[in-house]
Amino acid sequence: MSSSISDWILRKLSNYRGFTYLPPFFLMAITFYHETEHHFIIWPLGIELILVGGSIRLWATKHIGRRMPWKKKKGKQLVRTGPYARVRNPLYIGNIVAATGLSLFSELVWFAPLVILYLFILYHLVALFEEKKLTERWG
Repeated sequence: MSSSISDWILRKLSNYRGFTYLPPFFLMAITFYHETEHHFIIWPLGIELILVGGSIRLWATKHIGRRMPWKKKKGKQLVRTGPYARVRNPLYIGNIVAATGLSLFSELVWFAPLVILYLFILYHLVALFEEKKLTERWG
C-alpha cells in the first residue's frame, strides 16, 4: 500500500473513529449466541468496568481541558501531566475498559476479547496517525 493511500486511510479512521464503535455495539445488541446467565457475577462486573472506563475518560478529558471554554490554553501546549504522564492515550484506554464492561453487561463474555482486539487495532492505527501529526506540530 502506498504511503499516500495509507495516510488517507489513517486520516479517515482518525476523523471518523466515533462511528467505528458502531459495529461491535450493534453486534452486542443483536447477538444472543452463548449468553452467560450468571447475572449476579456478570452484571456487577460489567457495570464496574463501564464506570471505571468512564472515570478514566472523565479524568483525562477534564485534565486536558477539552470542551471547557474557561481553559484559555486549549491546544497551545502539549499535555504531559496527569493521566497523560502515565500513558499516551488515556481516553482510548478508558474506551476499551468501558466497551469491555458493556460486552460483559450484555452477557456476551466470549465477545469481550473480540471487542478488546478490535478497539486495540483501531486505536493503534489512529495513534500512528496522531503521533505523526503531533511530531510535525511539537517536534
